[in-house]
Parts: sequence; structure tokens; C-alpha cells
Amino acid sequence: MDALTGIIIGMHIASVHSVGGMNNTNLGIYIRAQSGFSAGTYRNSYRRDTYYAGWTWESESKTWALSTVAASGYRNHLVGVPLLSARLPITDALAARVGYIPKPPGVGGSHVGHLMLEWRL
Repeated sequence: MDALTGIIIGMHIASVHSVGGMNNTNLGIYIRAQSGFSAGTYRNSYRRDTYYAGWTWESESKTWALSTVAASGYRNHLVGVPLLSARLPITDALAARVGYIPKPPGVGGSHVGHLMLEWRL
């Protein structure tokens, strides 16, 4: 189990968009290594499957995180997506994470608030 210590397994759950007509049920999964490497998949705002990989920087307190990833499923090309998020602890290992994704220039139609649930191994 030591090799897995500090790894985060998460679930994408739902989003709220700044414009109507978008998919707010963005179910998916992700993993984040202690190094910060992050990867996952979810059903995006345009009802397409998205796969992503990138990096997450977490504050020393583990409360705040900034993720930047390259994501597929948006107008047939990869886009850079930043996510600023706050961890809301439920237990030592379980937390909700609430995030904000700004509208991507040229490909995005909306700013997004996003809810995740994650376990720290």
C-alpha cells in the first residue's frame, strides 16, 4: 500500500454553466499522483467523451489546487483547460472538491463551476 500512499482517486460529478443548453451531468473518473501528474475522463459540456492529462499543483495545506490539462472532445482538437479548485474535507481521506473552469477562448461557450468527490489513498 505504501506505493499508493498519497495518490488521489476522484469522480467528476456535476457542473453548472454560465449559459443554458450545456450538459451539467459530467460523470467521469480521475487519478492524481503525488508528483502532480493528473489524468482522467468525463462526459463534457457538449455531451462528448473527454480524455485529459496534465499537471496539478496543490497548496501546502492541501486546500487549494490549480490543474492545467490538455483535453480532447472539444471541436475535434485538444484544448488547454485550467481548473482552480478548493478541497472541502469530509473525512481525512474523503473530500468534495469544488472547482472553477474559465470559458476557453475560441472553443468554450461557458464558464463552469464543477463538483468532484475524491479519496486520498
